[in-house]
Amino acid sequence: MTALHQVADHLVKQANATFKKGQVHQSLADAYGRTAFNRYYYACFLNIREFVSSIDSSWSKVNHAGVPELLRGSVHKKIESELKKSERVGDLTSREYQSKKSILLSSLDNMASTMSLAYTIRGIVDYEPEVEMVFEKNSFIINKMPVSSAKGWLQTINSEKSKVSKIMREVGFG
Repeated sequence: MTALHQVADHLVKQANATFKKGQVHQSLADAYGRTAFNRYYYACFLNIREFVSSIDSSWSKVNHAGVPELLRGSVHKKIESELKKSERVGDLTSREYQSKKSILLSSLDNMASTMSLAYTIRGIVDYEPEVEMVFEKNSFIINKMPVSSAKGWLQTINSEKSKVSKIMREVGFG
């Protein structure tokens, strides 16, 4: 979903350039900015959906609002179950199990929190045009969320996902 992230980056540039053209172009700058936030969100959502469906194909139809719960609940339980099996058969010590379980819980929670925040912002940019987009210093903010933070959502998702994937590989799952 790197392409969507690149589209969002382009839209950020368009929003800022259009805003600089003056007041008459404000609504177009706003539209570019809102669409940039939307594309940053979808880059993350599709990335997560691909990840969870690689663990269990039935999760490929996860709805947007259900992502955080899925990550904190079913995904966590499924991977933790594999960790527990590895401990039972002696592939992991109790200490290794606890360490990996802690990393797993933290990473999935960070992914879920990021997606929850991104989903909230996506809802605002898509369905609440009355919430003002504020442009300042070659950037913009909506609902106290700078676009630079939205740009970082995918990096957070990928970083945490790599930790989870590493644990899955270490226990022969995934």
